[in-house]
Amino acid sequence: MRTPDFWVVVDDPEEYLNADVVANTALSHPTMKTEIGLPAVIASGDAYPTVAVRSNVYGSMGGTLFRNRTEEVLITDAILLIAGAG
Repeated sequence: MRTPDFWVVVDDPEEYLNADVVANTALSHPTMKTEIGLPAVIASGDAYPTVAVRSNVYGSMGGTLFRNRTEEVLITDAILLIAGAG
């Protein structure tokens, strides 16, 4: 799996903890590289990465994972986001 997304490193972890920023996310996977400038690739059949979310506002979120930008692989149900919870 490849993605055109990019990641920003934040030196001050408190910088984005207000309601102006809806949520902070973190991507983790035991073998996938998550370093800036390197492709985030996993092996075919490997587990998908985990996305942790710390919400700064109340709301809900869900998601859809696509393969090759068109094939729906996984659709998640919406979950409730609670401000300050992660």
